[in-house]
Amino acid sequence: MLGVVSSVEKCAEACADINGCEWFIYGKGEKAGRCYYEITEDGCDGDGHPQRDNYDLYARTHARTHARTHARTRA
Repeated sequence: MLGVVSSVEKCAEACADINGCEWFIYGKGEKAGRCYYEITEDGCDGDGHPQRDNYDLYARTHARTHARTHARTRA
């Protein structure tokens, strides 16, 4: 767990502080604010994407610590 933070951007910043962190999930609903480092080989492509309820998967961009969301999210 990277921490409990107030925004997706803060979660991206926490990810940026970890060597090798490229993907992270950010909680919503009852899991709002929970931020986790995510290990995935193909992100949102194929069957390898994380299957976690109440979390959205993000990729950290290298130019900035802003996150961009991927096409698949779970409600």
